[in-house]
Amino acid sequence: MRRWILVGLGAFLALVLVVRLLAPIVALRFVNDILATLPDYDAHAADVDLEILSGNIVIRGLEVVRPGVEGPHFLDIDAVVVHPLLQPAMHGEHILDLDLFEPHVAFVVGPDDSRSQLWIDPTWVSDLLRRFPATIDRLGIARGEARYIDESAKPKVDLTLDHIAIGGTNLSNLAHDPKPLFGHIAANAQLFEEGKLEAVIDLDPYAESPHFALQAKAASISLPALDAAFRAYGHFDVEAGSASGTMSLTASGGGYKGVADPVIAHLEVVRLETDPQDKKNPLRFVWESLIGTVANVASVATPGTDRIELHVPLQGRFDDKSLVLVVLKILPRAWFGTLLHALEAATASGKEAAQLIAETVPIAKSEKADSHDHRRR
Repeated sequence: MRRWILVGLGAFLALVLVVRLLAPIVALRFVNDILATLPDYDAHAADVDLEILSGNIVIRGLEVVRPGVEGPHFLDIDAVVVHPLLQPAMHGEHILDLDLFEPHVAFVVGPDDSRSQLWIDPTWVSDLLRRFPATIDRLGIARGEARYIDESAKPKVDLTLDHIAIGGTNLSNLAHDPKPLFGHIAANAQLFEEGKLEAVIDLDPYAESPHFALQAKAASISLPALDAAFRAYGHFDVEAGSASGTMSLTASGGGYKGVADPVIAHLEVVRLETDPQDKKNPLRFVWESLIGTVANVASVATPGTDRIELHVPLQGRFDDKSLVLVVLKILPRAWFGTLLHALEAATASGKEAAQLIAETVPIAKSEKADSHDHRRR
């Protein structure tokens, strides 16, 4: 009898060993087959490991590359750790915890669409979620980096946001929080070499359109570190100065509103000669997009003083229903656009500054009307 027990135990262990050896190979092929359907990009994973004791699925060496685009890959992730939650699974719910280690993303604006890498097709993502429905309850991102590169700008723009750390909790509301915005995300990063960025978002991940409340704070941003961007998009040469500020934003029902309060100190700037044709350049997205959302500029310090303060109400509507895309589109434009606006005011005479402020609202209305006309066409 004992012999049969030992034989059975040996057979079971052998089966576990075979599964342990073969399952990662099958899982890797499965993951890469899915990644191969990603349009416009070449994507693959180097390895998939199944951690039996913890129940984790670990995807290593994930790469997403846009053919024809020189420079960094669109996305590199050292490791993706997926942890399915057992208790919800027993009730038929697919809920998991997700950790990303050292994700590096690079947005590249090239001379044309074929040589640019900006987004992954949202249709592909939504189709994938329909095939494999799952909800994230806890999200962790460690040692992340995001770059924005504009190859067609003159001069070339290359900005980096690094040391990104993000923690999201209760995103599926397993805690049964009765508040409408039950999910919570906290993020911090190093902004353009010396600056610091902190943001907190309360949200409803189940809302049909993005529903969230955001508070963000930036400090010690070196403006000379952004000089290439200022020269390319604003025609300023920034020799000295720093920026800080806060932003609050709420979104619901397909629209958003809020306020940005940037402060610029010790500014030394030279206005460069502008090219009239540049206003037709669609790559001036920061300024063009900002003035499409600004409702009014309440106060600008007297030009020439050592401190410039802006109070910029933001409002508008968005077409995209993805929270990630909405935040990525709004925040960089609002932050950088308000800095451009402050530099415009700082280098203008009193009369020019007043005119600049007065023109903001009609320009915003014009941009919004043009946007609606474009969608109707």
